[in-house]
Amino acid sequence: MKSGLNLFVGQLIATVGLLIFISIGVLVSFYYSNQVVFTNYDNLMQEEKDKNRLNEIDMLIALARQAEKGFYAEQTAENAQMVLLNLDKAIALTEALDIAETTPQQSARQRHPVQGNTIENLQQINGYINQYKTLFNHSLEIWEARGFTRDSGIGLKLREHAYSGLRDRLGLYDTQILSTQIYRLRWMEYEYFLYGAGYRERLQQEIDLFKALLQKSALNPPLTQLLESQLQAYQLELDKYSQLSEPKPYHQALESKGDLLLKTLLEHTISDFSILFRTLLYYEMEYRELGHQQHHISGLFDTLSKLQQRVTEAAIDDTEKMQLGKAISGYETAFNELVRLDQEISQFKDKISELLTTLTRHTQAAMEDESNIMKEIQQRTAADNRRQTMLNIIVTLTMLFVVIALVYWMIRRLGGKITVIGQNLMRIANGDLAISSQLPPEKRRDELDWIIHHINIVAANLSTSMRSLTTRNRELEIVSGKLAKYLSPQLYRSIFSGEQAVLIHSQRKRLTVFFSDIVGFTHTTETMESEELTQLLNSYLNEMSKIALEYGGTIDKFIGDAIMIFFGDPESKGEKNDSLSCVSMALAMRRRLNELQKIWEQEMGFAQPFKVRMGIASGYCTVGNFGSEERMDYTIIGSYVNLASRLEQHAQPDQILITHETYLLVKDKINC
Repeated sequence: MKSGLNLFVGQLIATVGLLIFISIGVLVSFYYSNQVVFTNYDNLMQEEKDKNRLNEIDMLIALARQAEKGFYAEQTAENAQMVLLNLDKAIALTEALDIAETTPQQSARQRHPVQGNTIENLQQINGYINQYKTLFNHSLEIWEARGFTRDSGIGLKLREHAYSGLRDRLGLYDTQILSTQIYRLRWMEYEYFLYGAGYRERLQQEIDLFKALLQKSALNPPLTQLLESQLQAYQLELDKYSQLSEPKPYHQALESKGDLLLKTLLEHTISDFSILFRTLLYYEMEYRELGHQQHHISGLFDTLSKLQQRVTEAAIDDTEKMQLGKAISGYETAFNELVRLDQEISQFKDKISELLTTLTRHTQAAMEDESNIMKEIQQRTAADNRRQTMLNIIVTLTMLFVVIALVYWMIRRLGGKITVIGQNLMRIANGDLAISSQLPPEKRRDELDWIIHHINIVAANLSTSMRSLTTRNRELEIVSGKLAKYLSPQLYRSIFSGEQAVLIHSQRKRLTVFFSDIVGFTHTTETMESEELTQLLNSYLNEMSKIALEYGGTIDKFIGDAIMIFFGDPESKGEKNDSLSCVSMALAMRRRLNELQKIWEQEMGFAQPFKVRMGIASGYCTVGNFGSEERMDYTIIGSYVNLASRLEQHAQPDQILITHETYLLVKDKINC
């Protein structure tokens, strides 16, 4: 083995050393033959950097423009700072590029005639960016006067006139809710006149509601006192009318008091003020949000005119009218100022757009100049590449021929042994372990020979192990088949599939529990021979078990003639379907028992009828493995288990008793 290792490692080291020598030769050839090309690439990369900087300037201008649009949309100081920051970065880059283009170049890099155009374009780009910055700063000054939000500048004035000047003052005369309530009150008054005392209490409820709304309102104290006095007079007149004997005549005085109260409310109501005030704020918001459209301006002024008309028509104090008119006029003046400033800002935006068009044209021209320089360098580089390519090809082909010859020799030497290894491994993978040939010690010269030898030994050992495993598997299949007879099929599958751990463990689950037993079975045992009784009982339990498994039930245990089955673990179809399967199973058992009775009578001469009692309960139970580490039982415990057992004990022969919970789950499908 040691001599084989030395032989193989020596060949590997010699091969690697030769490859390193060949690689060094190729690298040296490429380095000396392409020195000029590398220099041209340096110049090309420098021009590429300049072009990238121009692209970066163009990108910064685009970012500034995007931040400017965001500023116009959101009016935040962060967007304004972002515009100025991007413009400052672009100015710094243009100044740096201008200095780099005017500085004497390295001796290895030739100057190009188009560089003069590039310098001129850079200077113009720098000037346009500075103009952009100046225009935006002027626009910011107007924005500061206008106000970035509704809490500053003109926006704050509009809010003050709208809320402090209009809404708060007009609220003193906003009797719209009270007017609605008085109409309801008057309607109930007419119902009282027409249909009698049955509506007296409902009319009084409307009066009390009007009083409560009047107390909550923010009306002027004099108007509130007037309304309270008129309502009191209406109440007194109603009390007088209520004391009249039946049938009551039509009462003109009560209606007059109600008309007076309604008239007072209508005179002091500013009609549709709330709608007009919301419309005013809506037009202002739409003007701000949707781009200062003319129909929003016209709509706002029309709404102000209607508000002024409502104030003029209202029966309120002249001083209040003057204050409201002043607020409307102030709001109109402030909005006119807002429109004027927005128009100036729009003019600056148009100037900036025109400037950016020119700026983009000069930026594209500068990038085109850089592209022309790069094309010249690329052409010169291509010519140098053609001169050096032939030499590099000759050197590379020579070295490649040596490498191919070396690799071919190694493949020829090792290929046969690797083929044998692959064939043996393929036979093992396909299950053919009849590989008995082993190399004698004199043929084990290197690692591959030893690998072949060990593969043959592994194949022989695997063959012996497989024969032993086959015998063991057959024994396990026989044992597992016998054990399956003592377990429920669902439990058997869950244990042997690995889903159920064989540990002392339990959990709470919602199950449907079933109990059944044969009525009078003890008396039957006294009248029959044990052999006949055993045959009869096993026949009964076998048929009932088939039905339980058909409907997916888990057979917990047989207790003499009694059967305990539950649904919902370890397999479940859902709470509703589990309960439905359980009740359906009970019905099927009862039908099958009637059929068995006829068979037993014909074949066994057993004429005494079997009657069964069944109980079913649905609820949360504890299910799992109970017992000790050496002996455990998979079963369920809980109050619903006991309840199902008691239901079965209280059932009449051939009767199925179910709990209310089970009934709720199956009543849609089974007639209970």
